[in-house]
Amino acid sequence: FVVSVLLVLTLTITFWKRNTKIIYFLRLEWFYFVQLGLLFIAVGAWLIVIPQSQQPNDFADSSASVQCVASVWLFSAGYGWLLTPLLLRINAIYRLQINPRKTPLHRVKVGKRKLLKSLALVTIIVMCYLLIWSLIDPPSTQAYYSMPDGVMEGGKTVVTKSEYCSSDSSAWMVANVGWQLLLVMSASIVTFMASNRFRKDLNETRLLSSLIFVHLLFGLVRFALVTLRDSIADPIDLMAIFSLVMTCECVASLAIFVIPKLVQSYGSNNITAADEHLPELYMNCTIMYAHLAGFEAWSSVREASQVFEFLDVLYSAFDEIADKRGVFKVESSESYVAATGIPIARNDHALQMARFAMDIAHATAKKCKELEIVYGEGTAELAIQIGLHSGAVTGGLMQGSRFQLIGGTASLAKQVSATSERRRIQVTQETANHLIRLGRSSWLHERDELINLKGSGNVKMYWLGKGTKNPSLIAGETGSGSEIEFISSSDGELYEISHEMSGAERKRRLVNWNIGILHQLLKQIYARRMATVVRSLGHRQGEPSVLANLDVESAVSMNAKAPLYPDQQQPFQHGPANKVFSAYHSGTEGYHNETVPLDEVKEIIPLPTFDRKIAKRQTSDMEEIEIPTIVLDQLQMFVSKIGDLYNDNPFHCFAHASHVVMSTMKHLNRIVAPNDLEMEDESDQYVKTKAAAALHDHTYGITSDPLTQFACVFAALIHDVDHPGIPNIRLVKEDPDLAVRFRGRSVAEQNAFTIAWDLLMKDEFAELLAGICGDHDGLARFRQLVINSVMATDLGDRELRKLRNGRWDRAFKTCTPEEEAQVDNVNRKATIVIEHLIQAADVSHTTQHYDVYREWSAFLFQEMYFAFREGRADTNPSDFWYEGEIGFFDHYVIPLSKKLSDCGVFGISSDENLSYATRNRELWMAGGKAATEEIHQKCKEAWESMNPEEPEEAPKEVAVAPPPLQQEEEGDDDGGNGKSAAKDSAEQVRPEENGAPPELIAEPEQSQSSLLMPDEPTTEL
Repeated sequence: FVVSVLLVLTLTITFWKRNTKIIYFLRLEWFYFVQLGLLFIAVGAWLIVIPQSQQPNDFADSSASVQCVASVWLFSAGYGWLLTPLLLRINAIYRLQINPRKTPLHRVKVGKRKLLKSLALVTIIVMCYLLIWSLIDPPSTQAYYSMPDGVMEGGKTVVTKSEYCSSDSSAWMVANVGWQLLLVMSASIVTFMASNRFRKDLNETRLLSSLIFVHLLFGLVRFALVTLRDSIADPIDLMAIFSLVMTCECVASLAIFVIPKLVQSYGSNNITAADEHLPELYMNCTIMYAHLAGFEAWSSVREASQVFEFLDVLYSAFDEIADKRGVFKVESSESYVAATGIPIARNDHALQMARFAMDIAHATAKKCKELEIVYGEGTAELAIQIGLHSGAVTGGLMQGSRFQLIGGTASLAKQVSATSERRRIQVTQETANHLIRLGRSSWLHERDELINLKGSGNVKMYWLGKGTKNPSLIAGETGSGSEIEFISSSDGELYEISHEMSGAERKRRLVNWNIGILHQLLKQIYARRMATVVRSLGHRQGEPSVLANLDVESAVSMNAKAPLYPDQQQPFQHGPANKVFSAYHSGTEGYHNETVPLDEVKEIIPLPTFDRKIAKRQTSDMEEIEIPTIVLDQLQMFVSKIGDLYNDNPFHCFAHASHVVMSTMKHLNRIVAPNDLEMEDESDQYVKTKAAAALHDHTYGITSDPLTQFACVFAALIHDVDHPGIPNIRLVKEDPDLAVRFRGRSVAEQNAFTIAWDLLMKDEFAELLAGICGDHDGLARFRQLVINSVMATDLGDRELRKLRNGRWDRAFKTCTPEEEAQVDNVNRKATIVIEHLIQAADVSHTTQHYDVYREWSAFLFQEMYFAFREGRADTNPSDFWYEGEIGFFDHYVIPLSKKLSDCGVFGISSDENLSYATRNRELWMAGGKAATEEIHQKCKEAWESMNPEEPEEAPKEVAVAPPPLQQEEEGDDDGGNGKSAAKDSAEQVRPEENGAPPELIAEPEQSQSSLLMPDEPTTEL
């Protein structure tokens, strides 16, 4: 009774002090329900043991039964109202702690709505259980008779009658206490996981943990009492002990948590709007800023989802190291910011941060190399750049949810990171002084030059690194000439990085990455095929499936009877004896003697019609699809051989092909649905099918056909196989046999397709071919898509260019509304969009970050320069490079980006292409001349070092501008080579006219109208 009165008093004080900071941060509703739960428990414990009524028998029995039922209902509801808020709060604290974006200085907020909903749910469940209990076997007064030894009255033995509350079956009370114990054990488990993560935080996790563990202890005692009730002779004693345990539990809660909080509230001011920020000055701390050098350029090549996945993996590794080192993480976005000496002061803050910085530098090098197989080439070249500075800083919550560091120390640490170098840790004099004081002077290596920092002027800086042999992250030159860096962890482990990896190692990584891309696309083809097989067998959704246990290999074999698409009839068989299969062979016999791949380019490639039943079944989990091992082995062998077939050109090489594959995938992944399509319930199968149908129509069937997507990526992979590093016009002169074979047009492109296709047609890849195509109609369509795509990468063939421009106009400009919906026009749009997708991917370096553009542009310059020095080109590319790049942007890249935007298929991707292209042109206009001179000088030095006996490069002469390129009329005959005399003249100053990605180059004196402009929408040009 006294405890009950005390709890009423605490509730009154809580209401009185509700506006103080202590009560406000506890959340008033949460604190109320905790005390109400304790009050109900105390009242229930009191009702169990108070004397029964002495009224007449009938009324007394009824009153006693009501008292028994009331006591059980009160303490049962009380435990629900007490334990549920505790569980919600400790769970919120744990979720905050495992969130990498949160810190121990974040306050948890148990929302009022969430609290009320949870309490309502628990109350309903408890009330339903108690109602059933009260109706079936209600608690009532039970008589207990005892005969005290030696007690006689009037010669008779005295028999004592006592009454207590109980049901006929003890199982009700055991179940009641059991669910309470289960609830507090759940809270205890979460408490155990959360209590050791932070030594100090604003949510007082350890105090709350103590309270929960106390309830766990008392819960175990209560459970033991009700389960061992038969072992206690006197049930009256049992009830008294049970009541005492509950009363002690309430007293412990008051003493540990409730009363201390109320006492603190008397010394606390009222809450204000600024109190959520809680700023504090930390006098001695070390702040680290770390960012990835080259990350902006790297991310411009990849999908946004891949960028975030990569950062999540990397920063999660940083977080693990931070927990191990006791480092406080501030934030992570493009930069990873951490601090030591916050929020717990420590004297060795600089030492701990130095160790942490070396650990994450070591981890970054290893993790980026491991992730290259997932995210493609260039990932291993990402390098962390770190800066450390020590001093005083103000820290606090910004808008109540985000911790921020403010002041000169934080700003200076950011500048130190920005002026550091790749794979190096730079520290200021202040941090160095702390390390010297702690006996770590051997870790410091003074920079040769002073560094200018805004607001501080020229200051001395140090490189940080552990060890003596390779004391810091300093690059050295090895005997082989490759650049080697050693990154040391704080434990002294050295991790070696070679930036000029061997050609075999680089090719192996590229091969593995391309295999991963093609594997995922092949799984989509198999999923489509399995859905088609199920449909062909007449299975209806909701009925027992005849293919419930059908695996992929069985589906492939059954596909001999069920073609890949419903409107295709001829099953696929592979092998040397198959004449139809042989008809598609492009080798030295049969088919190529009558026609060449260029003859097969079509204006319209029919794509499959949309099938709702197949689309509905195709939405199964892709992870459950397993490709047969033999197919995967052949895929790996094929991609490896394709990589070997690429020449080691600076630009037209396997790395370029992989870059085009990556860009193709980026465009395919960014194909978007129409804006008016809203998927409110993505779990609804009907909505998914409706979305697939709308996306099919919006993208002209590209998204719903996995074979088309596979063909696009396949074409990107093979489009420059065996490229000689010279344009087609020079290749025709150097290899007359090849020119005759392919009739002097698109020689490099036709040769690349022929070599790759002949390889695929070999018997050793029979299962792979069957897995890709499925049947002969699929094989024919796959070949047609690949041919059109590869031939689209030839930007110098005027007939192909004229065909594409005309097809674009008919598809998107001149068609009438009646023609818009015709199947042929839809397929025409799909065909031209696929070709433009490949073209955009082929020159994607121009529509990505400027660093990416500069890098690949330098590779192309080097390739053309070496060809010039070898006598395989007539003009030095430095003579026209600056103006030619501007012309290439103006007359090809920017118009192509606008076309992708006009077709409305690629969403934000086309806008991104146009934005990057425009920005790169501006940057090239500003710094292109200096960049050209720099590239020229490096190529010249590289050539002369490889060929010391060769004569030096002739001095640059002023070239005479060639006559303007005349527009060719239809029907002009130039000897079957498709090139007019005017174009031949233009080729002498624009040696790179071919392939992927070509650069259209003009002399400075040449007018823009004389430039060769493939796919230029303006017909006059």
